[in-house]
Parts: sequence; C-alpha cells; structure tokens
Amino acid sequence: MVIGLLFAVLAVLGGLAIARVLRTPTSLAPLTGLAAMAVVTTFTAWLRLPPAVGTALVLGAALAGALRVALDATYSSTTTRPPRLVSALLIAGAALPALILGVAFAGLEAPLSTHHGAFHVEMIDSLRRGVPVQTWYPMGFHTSVAAVLGLVPWLDTARGAFEAAQGLAILAPLAIFSLGLALGLKPLISATGAVILALTWTYPYDYHLWSGWPQGMGVLLVSGLFATALHWLQRPSVRLAALAGVFAGAILLSHGTEAYAAVLGLLVIALARIRRISPGALARHLGVTVGVALVISLPYLPTLVGWAHGGGATSAAQEIVDYTAANPTLDGHADWLQYALGAFGAGSVLDLPLRAALIALGLKMPRMRPVAALWATFLGLLLLVDLVDLPLVKQLFVVTYPWLADDRPRQVLAVFASLLAAGGIWQGVAYLRQLRGRLESHPNAWRRLEVACALTLLFFGDGSGVATFKRLSQGIA
Repeated sequence: MVIGLLFAVLAVLGGLAIARVLRTPTSLAPLTGLAAMAVVTTFTAWLRLPPAVGTALVLGAALAGALRVALDATYSSTTTRPPRLVSALLIAGAALPALILGVAFAGLEAPLSTHHGAFHVEMIDSLRRGVPVQTWYPMGFHTSVAAVLGLVPWLDTARGAFEAAQGLAILAPLAIFSLGLALGLKPLISATGAVILALTWTYPYDYHLWSGWPQGMGVLLVSGLFATALHWLQRPSVRLAALAGVFAGAILLSHGTEAYAAVLGLLVIALARIRRISPGALARHLGVTVGVALVISLPYLPTLVGWAHGGGATSAAQEIVDYTAANPTLDGHADWLQYALGAFGAGSVLDLPLRAALIALGLKMPRMRPVAALWATFLGLLLLVDLVDLPLVKQLFVVTYPWLADDRPRQVLAVFASLLAAGGIWQGVAYLRQLRGRLESHPNAWRRLEVACALTLLFFGDGSGVATFKRLSQGIA
C-alpha cells in the first residue's frame, strides 16, 4: 500500500504545482495531477525517451508542488484553511480505501486477475525497461505507474503495479470533494460525500478484484472533466478551456470508452446550466478545448481512428445482443436487487434502505438538482439498455460497446449517488434541528433521538466498511 500512497501523493503535489502555473482552482489538484501524469508519461514513452525521463518529470512536478505548499504555509497570510470537520472528513475519506485495501491485500505479490492483471503488468514491465510496446490499448495508466515505479527500481513490477493501482482508490474520495465544490455544494457536504464514496463497493473497490485499473482511472478523469466544465461555466477562461482539453485527452489515453460517459455528462451539465452559458465565450474556447485534446491524444489517435474505421467492437457487441435474444432465461432478465444496489451505491440489502432514504432526502435540496439530473441520466440509461427490448436501444448498446457492457456506468453512477446521500445526511440534520425546538420540554427524548441517529450512521458506516473488506477477502480466497 506504500506505493499506492506514493502514487496518490505524487498526483496531488503535481496538481498543486500545475494549479499555480495555470491559476486553476486548487480543489482540482488531485485530478489535474493525475491527468498531467498520464499525458506526460505517455508522450515520453511515445517519443522513445528513457524511462527515467518520465520519472524525473513526475518527481519534478511533485517537488514543485511541495515547494508551493511550504511557501504558502510560511509566507502567505491569505491562505484560508477549511473547517476542522471538513478536513477530518476528507482525511477519513482518503484513509479508508488505503486501510481497507491495504489490509485486505496484505501479503499478495501479484494482481488477482491472471487475465487483466497479467496483461497490465506485462505492459508496465516493458515500459519500465524501455522496451517499445505495440498494443491497441491506451497506455496512460501504464506509463504513469511505470514512472512512479522508477522511484523504486528494486521492487518487482507485479507487486508494484498492484500496489500503485490502489492509489486510484485513495484519489477517488478527493475527486468527489472536487466535483462537489464545482457543483456549488458546501464543503461539508462534499467532504461527507467523499466518506460515503469510500464506503461504497461499486466504486472505488470493485475493479481491483479483476484488475480493471484503467477504467478506475477513466472515472477519475471524467470527474475532473465535469468539475472543470462546471468551473468554466461560473467563470469562463482560456486556462479552464485548456484544462478541459487536457482531461479529455487524458481520458482517451487512459481508458477511451469513458469518453461516452464524458460526452453524456457534459450534455446534461450544459442543459442544467444553460442560462449560465456564454455563447461568445463558448465559441472562442471550444476550439481551444478540442485542439488541446487532439494534440494530447496524438499518440493514441491513429490507433483510435483505425479501431473506429474497422467497426470498433461492434461485432462483439452484436454477438452479445444475439446471444441474449436467443437465451432470454440466462441473460435477458434484469436483477432488480443488483440495479437497486448499483443505483444507490449500497453494498448489500442491509444498507440499501438507509442509502435510498438519504438519496431521497438529497433529491429535495435545490442545490442538488444538477447532481440529481446526472444521477438520473446514467441510471435511466442503464435501465433503458437492459430492460427495453427495442432495435434502437440494441443499436445504442452495439455502438457504445464496451462502455455499456457489464453495467460499467454504475461506477460513474456511484459518484453522484454519494453526493446525493451526503446531501441527504445534512438535510436530515436540518430536519432534526427543527424538531429539537418541539422537544424542548422533553430533553431526554431529544438526546435519545440524537444518539439513535448517530449510532445508526456509525453502524451502517462500519457495516459497509466490513462488507467491502469481506468481499475483497472472499475474492482473494
């Protein structure tokens, strides 16, 4: 887990340095650093530069970020510190995945998956040794991990890649916090959402069992693109437009199928914030975003164009559609429990009612309308594709395959479900404060209610963490 912590710290510090240069929101630092790491290391590999160059660039950006933190702490009198509760929740959100994954995977020397894991480890090992890699798969994740492992040359690639990938789970709660702030939510709600995501199985834990790490990285980068787009709507600037292009290019370099999630989410954000869009600024800056994205994705663009020209994965998707139609009793019926668990981010039937209730409360908050729109859009898409048997819907599945395979958008869905549940918690607190005035004549009743609510949240939080650990342990066994 030490390498995972190193990976996350390097991304955050590098992002802080980039935020100072571009004058972009500091809250985006964890995601900006991750995107920049993927872009820079991909280009060093593409240009056949020695692996040490990528490692040096990543380390140099992190040192610049650390210097910025030190200087701000020493000389800046305008630095604002978040409230202690916000800081504590954010630290807890980042620490929980490190603790759960670190304990569950302690002692393992290689990834669990002998298919996905072996494939990724082989690519990373070749990149570490400076061996050219010829593959159709985007390498943003692999080049990033290879650069970080360059700092620990004595460590075996299988174990190093396995541990470094756990850094993505540490960054996921920080991404929720960044996205929540960009959506206009209070820091306390955003930090609470970070903790809730850290206790959600669907994301960021599920993909570690089958070593789908590039997909986890893709979801992080999509969150960064959404947050950047929201900041641009509040204050349009060329710098934010360029940063959006960096995220878009990094998505293609890391896990191209997440581009579907990016496009869909951006459309919903544009519709939800349509009154804030400046047509003139959009016309000027859209070219910057597209241009930066094309330049950044240049190493992978020929492969992507050739893949699309050859029909992509439509043939495989069509086989799935035909097989499902021929065997409806095997694959043709949706599992409503799995849908409910995925929609609300629950790990089991036990915490499903509470998460559903919290999301219902969160939906009532006016500030949560954009979050609710994004959550409902991805949930509606999943229900539509799996439950509606129409030629148009089948064609949608075929065209967007493999993004819609195995209900992969549920990971993006978990992001917005966590923010909604966080809003529900503080909406419930507001209701309790209103109720407190009515119970002034019954202080014992109020104290009992307060203790009962706190114990309920602690019980389900602890249960979610234990359930996640048990599912990981069962997968290992």
